[in-house]
Amino acid sequence: MEDQLKTIQEVKDIIDKYKALQWQREHPTRDGMIEALKGAKRIAAAEVTHSEFSRGNIYSVPWEKISDAELYNKLPQYQNALISYCTNKYGESVVKQHFDTF
Repeated sequence: MEDQLKTIQEVKDIIDKYKALQWQREHPTRDGMIEALKGAKRIAAAEVTHSEFSRGNIYSVPWEKISDAELYNKLPQYQNALISYCTNKYGESVVKQHFDTF
């Protein structure tokens, strides 16, 4: 029972981070994009790093030095990283159940 509650809470956190990224795609602000990206990276660090490397971003740059356009372009990338994380950890059925509505 406790494991189920922990799983439900983590899936909810993933969904909340995904929604925050989506909100910023629709209503972007510099600080909002940075916070949403940081939140997603805290949960799905390995997937985000893999995504960054696959795009050729091999150097870590402070958030403050990234242009608004680059931040905006990272939003869907980080959403995909969250979905990958959720798929890897909980399976395809959980992703279909919770993310197909977005």
